[in-house]
Amino acid sequence: MAQKLNIYVSSDSKLSIKNSNLLLQKSDDIINIPIDIISSIVVDSYHSYFSQNLLSCLSRQGITLIICDEAHMPTTLLLPLCTHSVGNLNLRAQLKCKNQTKAILWQNIIKAKLNNQANLLDIFGLNSVDVLKNLANKVLLNDKDNKEAYGARIYFLSTFGDEFARRDGGFINSMLNFGYSLVRSKIARTIAAKGLMPQIGIYHDSFLNNFNLADDMIEPYRPFVDAYVFWYLQNSGEIDSEFDSTHKKFLISIFDKTILIDGKRFLLDIAIEQSIESLLRVFKDKENTRLLMPILDKDFLI
Repeated sequence: MAQKLNIYVSSDSKLSIKNSNLLLQKSDDIINIPIDIISSIVVDSYHSYFSQNLLSCLSRQGITLIICDEAHMPTTLLLPLCTHSVGNLNLRAQLKCKNQTKAILWQNIIKAKLNNQANLLDIFGLNSVDVLKNLANKVLLNDKDNKEAYGARIYFLSTFGDEFARRDGGFINSMLNFGYSLVRSKIARTIAAKGLMPQIGIYHDSFLNNFNLADDMIEPYRPFVDAYVFWYLQNSGEIDSEFDSTHKKFLISIFDKTILIDGKRFLLDIAIEQSIESLLRVFKDKENTRLLMPILDKDFLI
Protein backbone atom coordinates (compact mmCIF):
# COMPACT_ATOMS: atom_id res chain seq x y z
CA MET A 1 0.00 0.00 0.00
CA ALA A 2 1.31 3.47 -0.90
CA GLN A 3 2.53 5.71 1.87
CA LYS A 4 -0.04 8.29 2.96
CA LEU A 5 0.19 11.73 4.54
CA ASN A 6 -0.02 12.42 8.26
CA ILE A 7 -0.98 16.08 8.60
CA TYR A 8 -0.21 18.33 11.57
CA VAL A 9 -2.28 21.55 11.90
CA SER A 10 -0.53 23.92 14.30
CA SER A 11 -2.36 27.21 13.67
CA ASP A 12 -6.07 28.14 13.68
CA SER A 13 -7.59 27.00 10.40
CA LYS A 14 -10.86 26.03 8.72
CA LEU A 15 -10.99 22.41 7.60
CA SER A 16 -13.62 21.35 5.08
CA ILE A 17 -14.15 18.94 2.20
CA LYS A 18 -14.82 19.74 -1.47
CA ASN A 19 -14.67 17.44 -4.49
CA SER A 20 -12.89 14.72 -2.48
CA ASN A 21 -10.22 17.17 -1.34
CA LEU A 22 -9.39 18.40 2.12
CA LEU A 23 -9.47 22.21 2.11
CA LEU A 24 -7.16 23.62 4.74
CA GLN A 25 -7.77 27.35 4.97
CA LYS A 26 -5.83 29.90 6.98
CA SER A 27 -6.69 33.54 6.26
CA ASP A 28 -6.54 33.81 2.45
CA ASP A 29 -4.34 30.76 1.99
CA ILE A 30 -6.08 27.53 0.97
CA ILE A 31 -4.31 24.17 0.66
CA ASN A 32 -6.00 21.35 -1.30
CA ILE A 33 -5.08 17.79 -0.41
CA PRO A 34 -6.74 14.74 -2.02
CA ILE A 35 -8.55 12.93 0.76
CA ASP A 36 -7.46 9.49 -0.46
CA ILE A 37 -3.77 10.21 0.22
CA ILE A 38 -4.35 11.17 3.88
CA SER A 39 -3.80 8.72 6.74
CA SER A 40 -4.35 11.00 9.74
CA ILE A 41 -4.85 14.62 10.78
CA VAL A 42 -3.64 16.02 14.10
CA VAL A 43 -5.22 19.40 14.94
CA ASP A 44 -3.20 21.29 17.55
CA SER A 45 -4.86 24.70 17.28
CA TYR A 46 -7.57 25.50 19.78
CA HIS A 47 -9.78 27.64 17.51
CA SER A 48 -9.87 25.59 14.34
CA TYR A 49 -13.21 24.87 12.66
CA PHE A 50 -14.48 21.63 11.11
CA SER A 51 -17.42 21.11 8.78
CA GLN A 52 -19.77 18.21 9.55
CA ASN A 53 -19.30 16.99 6.00
CA LEU A 54 -15.55 16.74 6.62
CA LEU A 55 -16.02 14.72 9.81
CA SER A 56 -18.36 12.27 8.04
CA CYS A 57 -15.93 11.94 5.14
CA LEU A 58 -12.95 11.27 7.41
CA SER A 59 -14.91 8.58 9.22
CA ARG A 60 -15.97 6.88 5.98
CA GLN A 61 -12.45 7.02 4.57
CA GLY A 62 -10.85 5.51 7.67
CA ILE A 63 -8.79 8.65 8.35
CA THR A 64 -7.72 9.22 11.95
CA LEU A 65 -8.61 12.68 13.31
CA ILE A 66 -6.89 13.63 16.58
CA ILE A 67 -7.71 16.90 18.34
CA CYS A 68 -5.37 18.40 20.92
CA ASP A 69 -6.55 20.35 23.97
CA GLU A 70 -5.46 23.73 25.32
CA ALA A 71 -2.37 22.02 26.78
CA HIS A 72 -1.50 20.84 23.22
CA MET A 73 -1.82 17.14 24.06
CA PRO A 74 -4.07 14.71 22.12
CA THR A 75 -7.42 14.55 23.88
CA THR A 76 -10.12 13.70 21.32
CA LEU A 77 -10.32 10.99 18.67
CA LEU A 78 -12.92 10.62 15.91
CA LEU A 79 -14.12 7.00 15.88
CA PRO A 80 -16.39 5.44 13.24
CA LEU A 81 -19.70 3.96 14.36
CA CYS A 82 -19.06 0.38 13.23
CA THR A 83 -18.14 0.68 9.57
CA HIS A 84 -17.18 -3.00 9.22
CA SER A 85 -19.61 -5.05 7.13
CA VAL A 86 -19.81 -7.80 9.77
CA GLY A 87 -19.27 -5.54 12.75
CA ASN A 88 -22.06 -7.12 14.80
CA LEU A 89 -20.56 -10.59 14.28
CA ASN A 90 -17.07 -9.37 15.26
CA LEU A 91 -18.41 -7.67 18.37
CA ARG A 92 -20.19 -10.84 19.49
CA ALA A 93 -16.96 -12.82 19.04
CA GLN A 94 -15.07 -10.26 21.11
CA LEU A 95 -17.62 -10.40 23.94
CA LYS A 96 -17.50 -14.23 24.01
CA CYS A 97 -13.70 -14.41 24.36
CA LYS A 98 -12.89 -16.69 27.33
CA ASN A 99 -10.72 -15.66 30.26
CA GLN A 100 -8.21 -18.42 29.48
CA THR A 101 -7.76 -17.04 25.96
CA LYS A 102 -7.37 -13.52 27.36
CA ALA A 103 -4.70 -14.78 29.79
CA ILE A 104 -2.71 -16.31 26.89
CA LEU A 105 -3.10 -13.16 24.79
CA TRP A 106 -1.85 -10.92 27.60
CA GLN A 107 1.09 -13.26 28.21
CA ASN A 108 2.04 -13.01 24.53
CA ILE A 109 1.61 -9.23 24.48
CA ILE A 110 3.92 -8.73 27.46
CA LYS A 111 6.49 -11.15 26.03
CA ALA A 112 6.50 -9.13 22.82
CA LYS A 113 6.82 -5.87 24.74
CA LEU A 114 9.76 -7.08 26.84
CA ASN A 115 11.52 -8.49 23.78
CA ASN A 116 11.09 -5.18 21.96
CA GLN A 117 12.42 -3.30 24.98
CA ALA A 118 15.45 -5.62 24.98
CA ASN A 119 15.85 -5.04 21.23
CA LEU A 120 15.93 -1.27 21.80
CA LEU A 121 18.67 -1.63 24.39
CA ASP A 122 20.62 -3.90 22.03
CA ILE A 123 20.25 -1.53 19.03
CA PHE A 124 21.65 1.40 21.01
CA GLY A 125 24.31 -0.62 22.87
CA LEU A 126 22.72 -0.11 26.30
CA ASN A 127 22.81 -2.35 29.37
CA SER A 128 20.33 -5.01 30.60
CA VAL A 129 19.53 -6.66 27.25
CA ASP A 130 19.90 -10.17 28.66
CA VAL A 131 17.91 -9.28 31.79
CA LEU A 132 14.90 -8.24 29.73
CA LYS A 133 15.22 -11.21 27.36
CA ASN A 134 15.27 -13.50 30.38
CA LEU A 135 12.19 -11.80 31.82
CA ALA A 136 10.38 -12.19 28.49
CA ASN A 137 10.99 -15.95 28.59
CA LYS A 138 9.47 -16.20 32.07
CA VAL A 139 6.20 -14.31 31.58
CA LEU A 140 3.33 -16.33 33.04
CA LEU A 141 -0.27 -16.54 31.90
CA ASN A 142 -1.91 -13.13 32.36
CA ASP A 143 1.58 -11.93 33.47
CA LYS A 144 0.54 -13.16 36.89
CA ASP A 145 3.71 -12.03 38.70
CA ASN A 146 3.91 -8.73 36.79
CA LYS A 147 7.14 -9.14 34.83
CA GLU A 148 6.04 -6.10 32.83
CA ALA A 149 6.40 -3.72 35.78
CA TYR A 150 9.69 -5.25 36.90
CA GLY A 151 11.07 -4.99 33.38
CA ALA A 152 9.86 -1.39 32.98
CA ARG A 153 11.91 -0.17 35.94
CA ILE A 154 15.09 -1.70 34.50
CA TYR A 155 14.32 -0.65 30.95
CA PHE A 156 13.64 3.05 31.50
CA LEU A 157 16.67 3.50 33.73
CA SER A 158 18.87 1.78 31.13
CA THR A 159 17.38 3.86 28.32
CA PHE A 160 17.01 7.37 29.75
CA GLY A 161 19.33 7.29 32.77
CA ASP A 162 19.21 6.81 36.54
CA GLU A 163 17.40 10.12 37.16
CA PHE A 164 14.55 9.35 34.77
CA ALA A 165 11.03 8.60 36.07
CA ARG A 166 7.96 8.10 33.88
CA ARG A 167 5.67 9.96 36.27
CA ASP A 168 7.74 13.14 36.19
CA GLY A 169 7.12 15.93 33.72
CA GLY A 170 9.84 17.23 31.49
CA PHE A 171 10.87 17.10 27.88
CA ILE A 172 11.46 13.36 27.45
CA ASN A 173 8.15 12.37 29.04
CA SER A 174 6.30 14.98 26.96
CA MET A 175 7.76 13.43 23.81
CA LEU A 176 6.93 9.90 24.95
CA ASN A 177 3.38 10.82 25.99
CA PHE A 178 2.65 12.58 22.70
CA GLY A 179 4.07 9.67 20.70
CA TYR A 180 2.12 7.09 22.70
CA SER A 181 -1.07 9.14 22.22
CA LEU A 182 -0.60 9.14 18.44
CA VAL A 183 -0.07 5.39 18.23
CA ARG A 184 -2.90 4.68 20.71
CA SER A 185 -5.26 6.77 18.57
CA LYS A 186 -4.34 4.80 15.46
CA ILE A 187 -4.90 1.53 17.31
CA ALA A 188 -8.27 2.66 18.72
CA ARG A 189 -9.35 3.85 15.27
CA THR A 190 -8.39 0.50 13.72
CA ILE A 191 -10.18 -1.45 16.47
CA ALA A 192 -13.40 0.50 15.90
CA ALA A 193 -13.12 0.16 12.11
CA LYS A 194 -13.05 -3.65 12.52
CA GLY A 195 -16.33 -3.55 14.42
CA LEU A 196 -14.70 -4.23 17.80
CA MET A 197 -15.30 -2.23 20.97
CA PRO A 198 -12.20 -0.39 22.24
CA GLN A 199 -13.84 -0.21 25.69
CA ILE A 200 -13.68 -4.01 26.19
CA GLY A 201 -10.11 -5.00 26.93
CA ILE A 202 -8.13 -8.20 27.26
CA TYR A 203 -6.33 -7.16 30.43
CA HIS A 204 -7.22 -3.51 31.01
CA ASP A 205 -10.70 -3.36 32.51
CA SER A 206 -11.40 0.12 33.87
CA PHE A 207 -15.00 1.30 33.45
CA LEU A 208 -13.59 4.83 33.28
CA ASN A 209 -11.42 3.97 30.26
CA ASN A 210 -12.97 4.02 26.79
CA PHE A 211 -9.80 2.57 25.27
CA ASN A 212 -9.07 -0.55 27.33
CA LEU A 213 -8.44 -2.72 24.26
CA ALA A 214 -6.24 -0.06 22.65
CA ASP A 215 -4.24 0.13 25.88
CA ASP A 216 -3.72 -3.64 25.66
CA MET A 217 -2.63 -3.66 22.04
CA ILE A 218 -0.29 -0.66 22.28
CA GLU A 219 2.11 -2.39 24.69
CA PRO A 220 4.44 -4.05 22.11
CA TYR A 221 4.32 -0.81 20.08
CA ARG A 222 5.49 1.46 22.93
CA PRO A 223 9.21 0.58 22.46
CA PHE A 224 8.97 1.90 18.88
CA VAL A 225 8.02 5.32 20.26
CA ASP A 226 10.78 5.00 22.86
CA ALA A 227 13.33 4.15 20.15
CA TYR A 228 12.17 7.05 17.98
CA VAL A 229 12.49 9.50 20.90
CA PHE A 230 15.85 8.10 22.01
CA TRP A 231 17.17 8.33 18.46
CA TYR A 232 16.02 11.98 18.30
CA LEU A 233 17.71 12.83 21.59
CA GLN A 234 20.95 11.28 20.43
CA ASN A 235 20.97 13.04 17.06
CA SER A 236 19.63 16.44 18.14
CA GLY A 237 21.63 16.75 21.35
CA GLU A 238 18.48 18.02 23.09
CA ILE A 239 17.78 16.67 26.57
CA ASP A 240 15.64 19.32 28.25
CA SER A 241 14.11 21.57 25.61
CA GLU A 242 10.68 23.18 25.47
CA PHE A 243 8.36 20.64 23.86
CA ASP A 244 6.93 22.40 20.78
CA SER A 245 5.46 21.92 17.32
CA THR A 246 8.84 20.94 15.85
CA HIS A 247 9.00 17.92 18.13
CA LYS A 248 5.35 17.03 17.41
CA LYS A 249 5.96 17.10 13.66
CA PHE A 250 8.93 14.81 14.19
CA LEU A 251 6.84 12.38 16.27
CA ILE A 252 4.05 12.28 13.67
CA SER A 253 6.65 11.18 11.11
CA ILE A 254 6.89 7.87 13.01
CA PHE A 255 4.03 6.75 10.78
CA ASP A 256 6.40 6.97 7.81
CA LYS A 257 8.55 4.22 9.33
CA THR A 258 8.29 0.54 8.47
CA ILE A 259 7.94 -2.21 11.04
CA LEU A 260 8.78 -5.92 10.88
CA ILE A 261 5.75 -8.09 11.56
CA ASP A 262 5.17 -11.71 10.55
CA GLY A 263 8.43 -11.73 8.55
CA LYS A 264 7.50 -8.72 6.39
CA ARG A 265 7.90 -4.95 6.67
CA PHE A 266 4.89 -2.66 6.77
CA LEU A 267 4.27 1.00 7.48
CA LEU A 268 3.27 1.47 11.11
CA ASP A 269 -0.39 2.02 10.15
CA ILE A 270 -0.50 -1.27 8.26
CA ALA A 271 1.40 -3.15 10.97
CA ILE A 272 -1.27 -2.06 13.46
CA GLU A 273 -3.94 -3.36 11.09
CA GLN A 274 -2.09 -6.70 10.92
CA SER A 275 -2.08 -6.95 14.72
CA ILE A 276 -5.77 -6.08 15.08
CA GLU A 277 -6.75 -8.45 12.25
CA SER A 278 -4.90 -11.27 14.04
CA LEU A 279 -6.71 -10.38 17.28
CA LEU A 280 -10.02 -10.60 15.46
CA ARG A 281 -9.07 -14.06 14.16
CA VAL A 282 -8.35 -15.16 17.73
CA PHE A 283 -11.76 -13.90 18.87
CA LYS A 284 -13.44 -15.86 16.07
CA ASP A 285 -11.40 -19.08 16.32
CA LYS A 286 -11.36 -20.69 19.77
CA GLU A 287 -8.31 -22.84 18.87
CA ASN A 288 -6.20 -19.93 17.64
CA THR A 289 -4.17 -17.74 20.04
CA ARG A 290 -1.58 -16.45 17.54
CA LEU A 291 -1.28 -12.69 17.68
CA LEU A 292 0.88 -10.93 15.11
CA MET A 293 3.15 -8.72 17.16
CA PRO A 294 5.67 -6.16 15.82
CA ILE A 295 9.40 -6.76 16.18
CA LEU A 296 11.69 -3.78 16.80
CA ASP A 297 14.87 -3.91 14.71
CA LYS A 298 17.50 -1.37 13.63
CA ASP A 299 15.91 -0.98 10.19
CA PHE A 300 12.95 0.75 11.86
CA LEU A 301 15.13 3.84 12.34
CA ILE A 302 16.41 4.01 8.76
